Amino acid sequence: MQPPTLTLTAAAEQPDLATYTLSLSSGQSVVYRPLLTTDVDRLTEFLESLSPQTRYFWEMGSYDRKQAQELCDAINRYDKFRMVALTEGASHNDILATFDFAFWVEPELKRLREVGIVLPEAHTCRFGPCIRDSYQNRGLGSALMPSTLELARRFGMQHIVLWGGVLQENLVAVHFYQKHGFRVVGEFKESQGIDCYDMLLDL
Repeated sequence: MQPPTLTLTAAAEQPDLATYTLSLSSGQSVVYRPLLTTDVDRLTEFLESLSPQTRYFWEMGSYDRKQAQELCDAINRYDKFRMVALTEGASHNDILATFDFAFWVEPELKRLREVGIVLPEAHTCRFGPCIRDSYQNRGLGSALMPSTLELARRFGMQHIVLWGGVLQENLVAVHFYQKHGFRVVGEFKESQGIDCYDMLLDL
């Protein structure tokens, strides 16, 4: 396997290394880039905009400025790497989606070992997306996935598992992941007793 061409430090110091400009089927241009320390206001607005249903499926500690500040302060300090998709050319540059990676994956690896799947920790990452309500089911997620998978490979990853799995009742998300090559490899109950799937993508 080729050595990784991207690191957390490199992406933080040179965001252009991981920046893409994409066109949606509607013709709208979207910039897909790493989260920046200057994104606190944009991220606050994004978090506050999320509906109760989206918050239920994408669980965070809170959905306010404090959480946005914590996420921006965490850039290149821990194992997390966050990408954001933004409108291009608009004066406000709204965040339309966040696609998050984590390179510490022991909770997921432990569950998978229990069903006989052993993955290399150094080459496996966790992944969790969230899309603004008004852009859900409009093709944004599918437009971002090719660049997302390319980024994972550039970080030296060989496998992607879902961050905390996916709720079995979230049929739209399950179908989305399957469409992009993920497969169900296990079942578990999360902390509230809700049935979830572990899903895996081999890059």
